[in-house]
Amino acid sequence: MNRAGAAAAGCVLFALPFLQSGLGESHWHGAGPHLDHAPRHGGSLLMVGDFHVEVVEGAKRIELYVSDAERRPLEASSVEATYDGRREGEVRWDSYRLVAPRPPGYSVADYRIRLGSGTSFSFRWRGGSRRS
Repeated sequence: MNRAGAAAAGCVLFALPFLQSGLGESHWHGAGPHLDHAPRHGGSLLMVGDFHVEVVEGAKRIELYVSDAERRPLEASSVEATYDGRREGEVRWDSYRLVAPRPPGYSVADYRIRLGSGTSFSFRWRGGSRRS
């Protein structure tokens, strides 16, 4: 291989990672685990282990959407929620989302979710002042 060919091949190999990532696009929506971090319900997305959790705070309620590493919705078998250390109102799982009343002025929410597979996880959400 001559020098010009080697230089061209080197440039192509150097550029491949950039081309695969969408030339600097912040969220690539291709196939594969952990590649899609765009909120789908107008909330804030966070990772809890291998799970995606989107938190949507409304004026009167909080919704949580849980999905796996590839963003497939997951259904929970049980959910516990406390706000500033207190349980507030009824928390229910409704067709792939947790729905809970939003306590006024809370600052910290702790969630414990058990999935239908038996896997459980918990996380802390600092909220209260986000959306109203």
